[in-house]
Amino acid sequence: MGNLPTSRTVTLAVGDALPSNLVNEIQDVIVGNNHGTLTLTFGGPAFVAVAATGLDYSFGDVRGSGATFELRAALPVIVGKRITAVRVHVNDNATGPTKLAAAVVSMQGTPMVANTVAVGTPNPTAGTGADQIITVGPLTTTVAAGTAYNLKVQTTTGSALVVVKVVEVDYDDLA
Repeated sequence: MGNLPTSRTVTLAVGDALPSNLVNEIQDVIVGNNHGTLTLTFGGPAFVAVAATGLDYSFGDVRGSGATFELRAALPVIVGKRITAVRVHVNDNATGPTKLAAAVVSMQGTPMVANTVAVGTPNPTAGTGADQIITVGPLTTTVAAGTAYNLKVQTTTGSALVVVKVVEVDYDDLA
């Protein structure tokens, strides 16, 4: 499937039949937005602290510590899109060791109540102090009206300084 052309590829006269491949391409673009998987990327400053000490946002990432370290960031994906994967680029800490995990959490109700449904499986980091990627997924979560989605990053062990750098959220229209 391709995008709509920027110029006319077929010129039809009154009474000409529409070629089926042209009709199919038009349908693909209209019905599916025809973009496949897109990736939304955002950095550490998008996170707010639920529990953390010594937060520092000065390097384009977020750094903090604490035995109950927890950050949340809204996943601004449009209703009807399907979240297929989330990757969180982090640096954990060998002291302790301090390990991190991530999960996508849905919030529903009036007022919205957090932690009602955890979506995906948290995969803890190794606790080596190296740059790592936490992958949440594969996911098949279609964003529903009246439901908000947050990314939760938290320590699973330890309390030393950790860094959350960049988040990548893959989504598509194929729900």
